This record gives sequence, structure tokens and C-alpha cells, in this order.
Amino acid sequence: MSRILQTMLMFIVAVPGITLPVIAADTIGLYADVAGTKTSVEVTAGGEFTVYLLLAAPSDPSGIQGWECQVEVPDNVTVGEWQLAGKAINLFSSPDFAVGLEYTLPAADTVLLATARCVARDASPGVFHILAHPRSSVEPPAPCYAPSNAS
Repeated sequence: MSRILQTMLMFIVAVPGITLPVIAADTIGLYADVAGTKTSVEVTAGGEFTVYLLLAAPSDPSGIQGWECQVEVPDNVTVGEWQLAGKAINLFSSPDFAVGLEYTLPAADTVLLATARCVARDASPGVFHILAHPRSSVEPPAPCYAPSNAS
């Protein structure tokens, strides 16, 4: 993977709401909407919500051929099956992602990488983190993506 993404995302799950910080260009982050604009959502204990793993504003216009990261899920959240965007294969099991794509995902302001339905099991605050994959392909290890024109 050639493009290093520089931010760690904290996704706060707190009843009555969920808060997400704004993500910079060339970063992988979790959002409460597919457009990457919604940074909070109301949720109660037992409430369901959807998270969207997005690549924000990729600087390379050639598209995305792969990506990698690890999503650290708080203890009080149950995540259903992750749905990968495109014709994708994850070489590991979620929440560890090293994803290759048969077809390039087109570059856009936000690129959907994966979606997951979640349940808040209780009213305790929780924090999601986006981390480098444990077997990161870049140095220093970081969440990253490979543009289509990567060599």
C-alpha cells in the first residue's frame, strides 16, 4: 500500500449520543452517514446504529485498489457482519482488514470501504479506534490505501 493515512479516529459511543470527529483528507475513518458528514447520532442502550468506514478525499484520482486498517471496537458494542464495498476480499477476519479489490473503487470526496450494523449493549461510553493493521504493509505502520496506479 503506497498511501499512508495519518489520523487515528476515535468514535465515541455514549448514550444518548454517538460523536465522531471530522476526518482530514487521505484518512480512513468511521462515520454515521455514507457521505462522511454526520459526526453524531442519538443511540440508547440496546439501540442499533450503522457505521460507515470511509476514505476521506483521496489525493490520488486514479481510484482505490486496496486498503488496510484495524477497527478497535469498544467492549459495550456488538458489531454485526462487516459488508465490504466493491468486489472485495479481506485477507483477515474483521475487525482486521487487509482488503484487495477486483475492480477499482472510483475516487470521490468520500469512498465507502465498508459498512457495519452495531448495537450499543449498555449506556456506558465506548470508543472505537482506527489503527494500523497488525501486519501493516507500510512503514511506519498506519491505516492506508493503495491507489489504482500504485506500482
